[in-house]
Amino acid sequence: MNETTATQATPRAIAVTITGGSKPTVEPETVTLEHPQDEVEWVCAEDFVVSFGADTPFRKRYFHEGRPKSGQPRSDAKKETKYKYSVLVGGHVIDPNIIIK
Repeated sequence: MNETTATQATPRAIAVTITGGSKPTVEPETVTLEHPQDEVEWVCAEDFVVSFGADTPFRKRYFHEGRPKSGQPRSDAKKETKYKYSVLVGGHVIDPNIIIK
């Protein structure tokens, strides 16, 4: 499992790729946001949907190619918690993580 730690207050790119109808991959698989102003941006060459369950660290639960940036984590987001989310692309789903420090 790959892990990236955000050290700046800039969008952290999460690359979503799918090759030949196979299961999609994300890189990095786990992202750790250390600063309250950090955000992530999902990048994919195809249409995609990112969805968090009821437990999301962000103000919104759904993101897609038309709205790929998360915005800053909510101030009440639980620290040191893995937030699992789903990425749907090409008819396949993958479940990576985001950690808020």
